[in-house]
Amino acid sequence: SVPEEDNTSVRRILVVDDKRDGATTLAAILRKSGHRVEIAFSGEQALDLGDSLHPDLVFMDIGMPGMSGHETCQRMRAEDWGECIRIIALSGWGQQQDIERSRQAGFDEHLVKPIASATVRRLADAPDVRDPKRVDGTHAE
Repeated sequence: SVPEEDNTSVRRILVVDDKRDGATTLAAILRKSGHRVEIAFSGEQALDLGDSLHPDLVFMDIGMPGMSGHETCQRMRAEDWGECIRIIALSGWGQQQDIERSRQAGFDEHLVKPIASATVRRLADAPDVRDPKRVDGTHAE
């Protein structure tokens, strides 16, 4: 017999990037893994989509015109649906101060572009989308 597909690992994922090529490529990788993916091309659009999608996970570019990824993340965290979701920063910058700024804005992780497909899939397929012990970016024992 054919094994039943396990849909428990399907995530609602929001990809936020003003660069359409990057956003659609990332979304395609995630969709290929079976996830439900929506794309926002601005911080404002991300907040609107987040309100209706209630994503489990967000991959967000930091350097967007208008509302930056940092501001968008802070505003997501202020929403009921955004308090406990996992939000991952995507950036061209990876110095310690960049990572710390992302953490202060409310991001759970800070990835430096280009991001490997395997890394994207690993993060999306992780059993615990957000580790409640890791609210401030550190691991509690």
